Amino acid sequence: MLYLTQRVETPAQATASVTLPIDVRVKSRIKVTLNDGRQAGLLLPRGLLLRGGDILSNENGSEFIEVIAADEAVSVVRCADPFMLAKACYHLGNRPRAATDYARRAALSSRSRPGRYAAPVWPGRGFRASAV
Repeated sequence: MLYLTQRVETPAQATASVTLPIDVRVKSRIKVTLNDGRQAGLLLPRGLLLRGGDILSNENGSEFIEVIAADEAVSVVRCADPFMLAKACYHLGNRPRAATDYARRAALSSRSRPGRYAAPVWPGRGFRASAV
């Protein structure tokens, strides 16, 4: 099995790629399957967030694997009142889901169960939710 132990800061030609959702890109120790079917283990420093386009390498630098961010469902929520939107993002942020707050809209990751947390919050409170 190939063990990927470091993120390469200098550009390198990738020899393979791996497509990962955000749930996996935040982990430092996990077994993954490369896009060519090979098994690999991520043994990265803790706290490292992988982003699409990052290049990973094994210990001796003979393999370079490009990280591809998997497409994921996202819900966009809009509200005319920024305070109410911030309040909703605060409550949703206490749950296992990513939320990004913008001026009058928020983007919510729907990776676990679409609408599980968002749906009960929106009706009757001035929110409009839509899937992207």
